[in-house]
Amino acid sequence: MIINQIFEMINSSSKKDLFYAAAGDMIYSAPQTLLKLERALGAAAMAVNKIDYEDLRQIIRPEKVDELERVLEEVRMNIPRRT
Repeated sequence: MIINQIFEMINSSSKKDLFYAAAGDMIYSAPQTLLKLERALGAAAMAVNKIDYEDLRQIIRPEKVDELERVLEEVRMNIPRRT
């Protein structure tokens, strides 16, 4: 198995402490990096939704815009806020 080969190669190396230190740094930083990525993707998705929403407002009839805004506001109120 490839994992076993990697461990054998690392353990036979004179710089195995450096390998383990680098792996530990990557493992330690992964959750925070993923959280930052999730936030960035969320912000991008919100921006795209806003652009789509503004485009739709120009296309649909004014009474439908009012109805759409009312429904969206109801949905926003029902979504629990994360803290």
